[in-house]
Amino acid sequence: MEPFLLAGDELIVKTPRDGRFAVGDILLYRSAFHRRPVAHRLVRIAAGHQYLLRSDAHLIFQEWVPREAILGRVEWVRRGNRLFAIRGNPMTETFHWAAARLYPIAAEIQKRCSPLLEPAAAGIQRQKFYRRLVSRLFTPSFTYQKFPHQRSYRLTAAVGNRYAGAVAFERQDIAGARVLWISSLYVQIRYRGAGIASRLIQEIETFARPRRYQALWVSYENSNRAARQIYEKLNFQPADDPGGFWEKKGYGRKGHSLLVKYL
Repeated sequence: MEPFLLAGDELIVKTPRDGRFAVGDILLYRSAFHRRPVAHRLVRIAAGHQYLLRSDAHLIFQEWVPREAILGRVEWVRRGNRLFAIRGNPMTETFHWAAARLYPIAAEIQKRCSPLLEPAAAGIQRQKFYRRLVSRLFTPSFTYQKFPHQRSYRLTAAVGNRYAGAVAFERQDIAGARVLWISSLYVQIRYRGAGIASRLIQEIETFARPRRYQALWVSYENSNRAARQIYEKLNFQPADDPGGFWEKKGYGRKGHSLLVKYL
């Protein structure tokens, strides 16, 4: 919920007397995707007491939840020795209104403009001097999340308290061999060139070896030269789909190539 809420904040939650919530409220609720309660912003209310909640920091993280999953509205935040109100003054009310209604518009403009800027940014990020500089400035920390009742994990990289990137991986068995399938590798543009993508893959390898996984598998889009270079640098090799296993799983897609690294 950056920039309004930060990691380590203590939240004081109350339920309105009339039991009603308004678009823009920050609500604490039980999520189907997290073990602990989550605080996200309410952006839409639908019939049948269904509420759409969304992260300010990552607009793709949104979830419909029923009324009974909501624990209350965040009213106060304790940050260190400071205690401040979330609602009740013109400045915070304006911020909540803008975050719910204007921020998605600004994010969509940014999304449409980023393809025009990314080639120039990628050219700078490939330079050796840039890589040396950012690798010294950004030291990532890593957090694992295992999804309940599933065979999949999410590994998140953070620089300080800021999200820097993530990758997902899941357990699979190929003819009795225990392997990991890697997917959804992503690094925020500002942190690219700092080696975070490589570190994420290396962390998965560190996870896999003591657990006796025999290989790491991944596919990449043929036009994605940066992804291919990352995997080749980490000694992944081109591979054929064994018996059409990945295609049957829905992972072997047209225009993509398979790579494997045996451990």
